[in-house]
Amino acid sequence: MKFFFTILFFCIVFTGTAQNLVPNPSFEDTVACPDWISQVERAAGWSQFRPTADYFNSCSNSVYTVPYSLGYQCASTGNAYCGIWCYNSTLSNLREYIGRQLSTPLIIGQKYYITIRFNLSNGANCAVNKQGVLFSTVEYNNSNWAPITNFAHIYSTTIISDTLNWTNISGSFIADSAYQYIIIGSFFDDNNVDTFKINSSNNCISYYYIDDVCISADSLTCTDIKKEIIDFSSDSIDINEGSCISFFVNTNVAYSLLQWTFIGGNPASSVIQNPVICYDSAGVYSVTLIASAGNSCGDSIIKTHYIKVKDPISVRQEFLNEDFEVYPNPAYDKLFIKMNFNNNKLLPKHIIIYNMLGSIVYEDKDIRENHINLKNLSNGTFLLKIFTENKTYWKRINILKL
Repeated sequence: MKFFFTILFFCIVFTGTAQNLVPNPSFEDTVACPDWISQVERAAGWSQFRPTADYFNSCSNSVYTVPYSLGYQCASTGNAYCGIWCYNSTLSNLREYIGRQLSTPLIIGQKYYITIRFNLSNGANCAVNKQGVLFSTVEYNNSNWAPITNFAHIYSTTIISDTLNWTNISGSFIADSAYQYIIIGSFFDDNNVDTFKINSSNNCISYYYIDDVCISADSLTCTDIKKEIIDFSSDSIDINEGSCISFFVNTNVAYSLLQWTFIGGNPASSVIQNPVICYDSAGVYSVTLIASAGNSCGDSIIKTHYIKVKDPISVRQEFLNEDFEVYPNPAYDKLFIKMNFNNNKLLPKHIIIYNMLGSIVYEDKDIRENHINLKNLSNGTFLLKIFTENKTYWKRINILKL
């Protein structure tokens, strides 16, 4: 293990909507969890372009976890990042680079927009500038190191000294070659880097974490790539009063804890991945999702004015007394479903019953009878969901057993 002052090493990525040309931009996609130094290759697609950069992920049982136990830092997004030396006064021009192949080569003459986030490890005693991004037509490796060029396509002109928050480096350039590879690091030699001592140590040792790498021909794609790492959606955002909808988490990150908050919803919160929520009153409501790996770090998404619930005075309820009747309600041991007219496309194909926490308590994918046996369900309020060939129906039901 490398400690600071005897010392320690550490890297990011994913793909975008319009699109991010950097696959795995936040280093969430793993080949294996890191358990030692210099394991960037365990972040799928990434490799050492100049040794010996490090990989950190919350899946690790070693000190190479997130948040990093010897130099505490949460990821900018997700549960992973990388780490590199950018300066070390005891070893001339010590640099570490990470890199990978882009999803498609850059187009000569095309303008590209770049963002990347850096954070100074609180185990370092010195802050520097000139961290950034260089594009290349050459794939470097441990035996063929990327050179220190005193040039980068995008880099920080100011010293990055923040050990708490992630610093965003961004810019644009016009491609003068069909570059296939992105390289991240400090590409300027010691004589062209500014330094700032954080403590009274005689040495200047500077180590940075990296996260959220993005390059795109669209200026909006790289403004925030969090939605590429984690997002949520619902099967509808415009509903009638009294209706219920399902919510879905879209992510490739192994979050272990989810906390939903539904303003105006019933229930008002949930901790399951795909909750079903009902809205009893007309209005416009926000939804919040907080996801974490069971540690003090996490990602939050707030969608304001997301769910629009219509007043039933202006729009009829689609379910009851139109296509189906559901009776009795409250029910005791059986719940009957009756079609109000013949239409094969409206035949029930699939039935699910949810409890009010959104968990499935009954499901039938092969419907052969016109009733549901409720003998295994307890008293309470439940949500019935009926799937037909071309529609989905919701109905709140009550079970009352004497």
